[in-house]
Amino acid sequence: MLRKSLVPSVLLLTITALSTMTSVAQAGEIKVPFEGKVVQACEFMDKTLQAGTLVGNDPISPTRLSSKGAGTPGRVTIKCNTEAAVSATGYEQTGEGKFDVSAAAFTLTTANQAEAADVKVGIGNTPITVNLTLDSKAVIPAGAYAYNVLVSAVAGQ
Repeated sequence: MLRKSLVPSVLLLTITALSTMTSVAQAGEIKVPFEGKVVQACEFMDKTLQAGTLVGNDPISPTRLSSKGAGTPGRVTIKCNTEAAVSATGYEQTGEGKFDVSAAAFTLTTANQAEAADVKVGIGNTPITVNLTLDSKAVIPAGAYAYNVLVSAVAGQ
């Protein structure tokens, strides 16, 4: 009788031992996190943005609005971690006042470079002066006019 009850007990003990060994032998899994950040090669410093002022070339019959002369240029600082080419690529009207623009000039200047549509900047902070001149073939009507000059940067240039 002991022998009959011993066989099921040994069998149960063997199954229990194998199942314990199987659970110990199973591999665990863990997720190891990684984080990273890709910074822009250049960024325009919003806090340094200064709007320019356009002034007519004649108080009675203006045919030109310009930030040069009596006007004031716009200013912005760009911060780069590599050399870059900065370009004035165009302008856009943002105000309600309109006149037919026959010619437009939008230029940039840095402390080390003369006025041009494109300037090179190095590593670090570079203040940039932005000028806009708009010409008309006719007298510009009285009104309020507003524009943006579009400035972009391409790193590695």
